[in-house]
Amino acid sequence: MTQITIGQLVDFLKLESDSFSHSDIVNVKFSDYSPYFCEAISILKQNLNCVKLLTLDEGFNDYHLWYVSELFNNLQYLRLNLPTSNRNNVISDDGLFLLLSRLSKLEALILSNIETVRFKRSFCALSSLQNLTSLVLECIEISKKEFNVVLSEIGSKLERLTVSNIRALPDATYFLQIVFLLCTKLKFLLFNFVESKVEDLVLFNIPTLAQLSLYLDKCVLNESSNKLVNVESLQLVLKNSTDAQIAHFLSFCPAIKCLALNATFTLEDSQQTLSALKNLIHLEKIEFLSCECLDTIIQIIISNPKCQISLRQELDIENSLKFFDLIYASEKSFEIVVEGSKSLDLPLPPNLK
Repeated sequence: MTQITIGQLVDFLKLESDSFSHSDIVNVKFSDYSPYFCEAISILKQNLNCVKLLTLDEGFNDYHLWYVSELFNNLQYLRLNLPTSNRNNVISDDGLFLLLSRLSKLEALILSNIETVRFKRSFCALSSLQNLTSLVLECIEISKKEFNVVLSEIGSKLERLTVSNIRALPDATYFLQIVFLLCTKLKFLLFNFVESKVEDLVLFNIPTLAQLSLYLDKCVLNESSNKLVNVESLQLVLKNSTDAQIAHFLSFCPAIKCLALNATFTLEDSQQTLSALKNLIHLEKIEFLSCECLDTIIQIIISNPKCQISLRQELDIENSLKFFDLIYASEKSFEIVVEGSKSLDLPLPPNLK
């Protein structure tokens, strides 16, 4: 057992037994609000040596946060789902501020369903978390002012940053631009504004940045951008960028070893991207997150014979056979992993019958 998970109904005898028998467990998750939250968390405090990772998924309020801060002020990891619809269980700015100001050893923080304008004091409290190196903001609303406050206070010490926003924003460029300006020690960045356009973005090389994931409607780079010379893993999902824009972005990431793309262009409309891929001399793996244009994928496979190819999308029998024919017809060897596809009883080639 590596984690204790508690739901709405609490079996106190089992909780007492599990926590006593596995006192070295450090990971606790409350998957749903329970009226017995305080009793359950008191048992965990009594029996577990040291809780370092805590997840609060649904329906918690300021009192619960205060209780956590009283019993588990040595937390290193906290995931908190902020409720917005249940008036009886609402986390206020003051409540979150109190919790964060007491968790001096916190290293990783995940805030889900957050509306940034509601938590101005809480974001200021992040500056007191001297050990915080990983931050995830899963936003249903995000404002420039609060985002700037957060990164101005802690951006220079973050090693991992994830920011997502579900709405289309007219000024999405600002948010990504300020990340590249203020987060100078990032090793991992995931920026998911998939409904928004980022235009005239100036890339600044972050020497430590090795993993970059961008989910955008479109991304257009400024010509004065610096190359991201140490990015080895890139996920690039640009729903409406042109072939030229994707190829242009790839040219700024010369050290890529692992690349994930959406294959949404026809072969005719992907020539610049195909050319850019050939120039990535360190490329070892290409992962396709969607397979809308199989002809394009097949051409990429042929053009990059040394790469492992991974397909995330399930293929039907016809398209699976198409891939089989590709391998059989080519004199080159490929390593192709098709995730989620149904197993097929494929015919043997004539020379193997």
